[in-house]
Amino acid sequence: MKILAKIIEADDPELIEIAGIEYERDKSYNIIMEYGLGDLASYNAFRQKHFSWTEKEIHSIRENLLKQIEKLRKLNIYHLDIKPGNIIITEDWKIKLIDFGCSETYDDINDRREIIPRGTPGYMHPVIEQAFKESRTVKCNLAEADMHSIEKTMEKLYLIAYLQKKVRFYRMKIVFRTFGEIMLKILEDIRLINF
Repeated sequence: MKILAKIIEADDPELIEIAGIEYERDKSYNIIMEYGLGDLASYNAFRQKHFSWTEKEIHSIRENLLKQIEKLRKLNIYHLDIKPGNIIITEDWKIKLIDFGCSETYDDINDRREIIPRGTPGYMHPVIEQAFKESRTVKCNLAEADMHSIEKTMEKLYLIAYLQKKVRFYRMKIVFRTFGEIMLKILEDIRLINF
């Protein structure tokens, strides 16, 4: 709830708008948030059948995700479960991260934190995924974990576009190199590089 409260308080139009929280008698709750046309995973499946992502659309999704991660980081929030199913497309065709159930809030961004692994296999940072398989805690850098999940999400979108012959392979290499440089720049900016 602390994480949702921070997002509500931030009142940032680039983050998901949370209109309220309804509490149930069984101590569960429902989150009331802005309307989305669907999640990126469902939309991706539709596009696979009918038409492909363009390079411009994928670039826009990537840039939007990076902006949201930067804003969440300023709130000391780490999502830890970024994947197409946790990204919605709004009525005005913007994308927004949802489902903060795996998220962590942490003030010291220059440190590694011990966590119970959670998220979605295939999108988790390899160190977290290995600990998840072994049912043990893991010490990791939460910002690096989110960046890895974004990279895996983008790989999936580019792979689909490539398989449908919409993005040439040599362009994929350029885009991923550029994306890697952007991620390293963001990590350097917040002094997270611990090589």
